[in-house]
Amino acid sequence: MSPADVLAALASALLHAGWNAAVKASRNPAQAMTAQMVLG
Repeated sequence: MSPADVLAALASALLHAGWNAAVKASRNPAQAMTAQMVLG
């Protein structure tokens, strides 16, 4: 596996963790998830 592949996997994991934490920290998780998906 190349270093670029490893970096991409780590970046993906970091983005997923941030997205998950933002949804869980919200008062209304369903609305937060919808807003993040719509706003991209």
